[in-house]
Amino acid sequence: MWYQRLSDPFSGKKVATHLCLSVFVLIFLYSANALAYTLPDRAKALLSADEITQLQRIETLIHNSDWQQSRQAIEQWQLNADNNPFLKQGLAESMLGEIAMQLNEHQQAKLMFSAARDNFEKINEPALIAMVDNDLGRNYRFVAEYDKAIIAHQQALKTFTHLNDQAGIANQYANLGLIYEYQGRYQESLLTVEKALKINKYLNRQKEMAANSYNIGSIYLDMGMVDTALDYFRDTLIIDQSTGNQKDIAYSNIKLADVYLKMANLSEAQVHASEALKIFNELKTPRDIDWARLKNAEIGIAKGELASAKTTLLDILQSQYQGSQNLKNRVRKSLAKIALQEGDIDKASELTDTVVAYYQSRNQTAMLAALNSMRIEISVASGDYAQAFQLLNDLRDHEKELFSRQKSLELAAFQARTEAVRQAQTIALLQKDNQLSEVRAKQEQQLYQFLYLGVILILGLSFLSWTRWQSKKLNKKLSRLVKIRTKELESANQALQVAYKSAEEASVKDSLTGLNNRRYLEQNLPDDIKSVLSLQQGDNEQDPDLCCLLLDIDHFKQINDNYGHKEGDKILIKIAQILNENARQSDYKVRWGGEEFLLVLRFQQRKQAKIMAERLCHVIEKTEFLTEAGDRISVTCSIGFVSFPVFKSQPESVSWSKALEIADHCLYAAKHSGRNAWMGAHGSDNKSMVEIASVTGLEVESSF
Repeated sequence: MWYQRLSDPFSGKKVATHLCLSVFVLIFLYSANALAYTLPDRAKALLSADEITQLQRIETLIHNSDWQQSRQAIEQWQLNADNNPFLKQGLAESMLGEIAMQLNEHQQAKLMFSAARDNFEKINEPALIAMVDNDLGRNYRFVAEYDKAIIAHQQALKTFTHLNDQAGIANQYANLGLIYEYQGRYQESLLTVEKALKINKYLNRQKEMAANSYNIGSIYLDMGMVDTALDYFRDTLIIDQSTGNQKDIAYSNIKLADVYLKMANLSEAQVHASEALKIFNELKTPRDIDWARLKNAEIGIAKGELASAKTTLLDILQSQYQGSQNLKNRVRKSLAKIALQEGDIDKASELTDTVVAYYQSRNQTAMLAALNSMRIEISVASGDYAQAFQLLNDLRDHEKELFSRQKSLELAAFQARTEAVRQAQTIALLQKDNQLSEVRAKQEQQLYQFLYLGVILILGLSFLSWTRWQSKKLNKKLSRLVKIRTKELESANQALQVAYKSAEEASVKDSLTGLNNRRYLEQNLPDDIKSVLSLQQGDNEQDPDLCCLLLDIDHFKQINDNYGHKEGDKILIKIAQILNENARQSDYKVRWGGEEFLLVLRFQQRKQAKIMAERLCHVIEKTEFLTEAGDRISVTCSIGFVSFPVFKSQPESVSWSKALEIADHCLYAAKHSGRNAWMGAHGSDNKSMVEIASVTGLEVESSF
């Protein structure tokens, strides 16, 4: 997340802080041809034409990462600061702070920005003060001091809001959105960046819109919505290439490398990471170079090139540019991964503990959750299964929270669509009400006319006879209409009953695999639970149980990403077929969700669970899965199982839902042991009542 793009001064992005009252601001628009600038009237009155030209040259040097020439030019600028010294000295310090920050000299950058702020306060220029608050916030973010960064950006946002500077407001929303992302506040981050995007779209700030789109893609990537993130980053790279901004092109390339790495498309990841490193080397930006080298090393680890990756990572740690704690922690995490693969558990644990301690001290729960998979591997490798189970729980809680956030975003969009439909329906109803009112008005008018005619026609008996004849004729017609409508209603009722029966059957079936779904299990399982509990006779192993097996297809997301969802659906259908072929017709075969299946062996001895788990793992591994193109897909599964009742001596001590959780834990353990494996747990009846009540008297068996 280090390479999020910003609308910052002196970094090749637009800077907008303009007001008509005593405000000095530069808006630099970099393009492939030249550097354009806009100065408010007040600024023109404060600076000469020569001074404006000097500033333009300095900004160009900084943008091109020519640090030596830019510092020399700033020194020359300071020598000529006799006229309006506070303004000119503040601008010089602000530019020096930007250079220091680009070189990872963050303490020096903080001193320069603070000094610039003091000078701008002396001349009471709120827009320039807000600009420096923005710079301080960026600098705090780079060293992971997020609370201070938020305060700085909120102060800048308050000032820009007071000045009604829409561009400045948009920049602060974008920066705050980045910080919220680092803190794991993904929904808040997304909504904040979208505010920035809305303002920039209104102002037609194309580069800033590209930056916002880039940052939204990064948020989706953190939330695991890889396909959505990929679309955003592809679009952003196209925009960057059209503008010719090399640094932004490199940022987009390295983000695309990150996405492809998560999708296990290592060739594409390598192409984009190498391109980013090439550009950063040409720009001579040390911080960016180290991050690009890290990304290349991470790809090397995924390829199994551990030695070269390790050399690169150690070189980054020893680099003279040591300002970014996020960079150091990412390097340590990668080194821990290498140590784990090399079997150096102590080194992996030491490196991971260092990173965990840092994030714990800053309460960065999202970063801690991202480390849990590696911590689980280390715990399993060191034999600390209790710690592994605890970390598994933490990991699952984080995944559920991410899923909930993702769904809340989807729900928001759904609610917006629903509201639009509801409004359309309301309009339609209002139109019908208006039509009904017109009909009633006409009916009332006709009624008055009939009453008037009736008074006249009552005088003639001949007309009375005619009206009776008309009445009989109308009654016959109404009688025929009633019979027709009655038959129509009977037919409609029969069709409704057929549809209801079909819907009821469909409600307990999975439409893709034809297996039963959760609703079917909820309807039928309670009676089985009562029956199996009534059949228990102490600790007799021969008593029938309900054997619960949770099966999850390994790396199913990668299969979908590499071969498409159509091929993934074919695999799900084939797995369902394997379950039907290997289990009894009376057993419950349920599609539990996504690539997860539940098999309940009804009234079987608990030893059958292990036999069935081993059989299913073997059959699925040996089954040939072919794509339409004739490619063979290697498919394996992981299984966790438990028997109910868990403790035969105390059959009601553990509920069915708790037993299902135990099977779920076993499944997670099987996956983190390397996959293509099974693990089961059963209660030992020689345990104390305290152990049984706390579900700690479990014995575990596995295929690994």
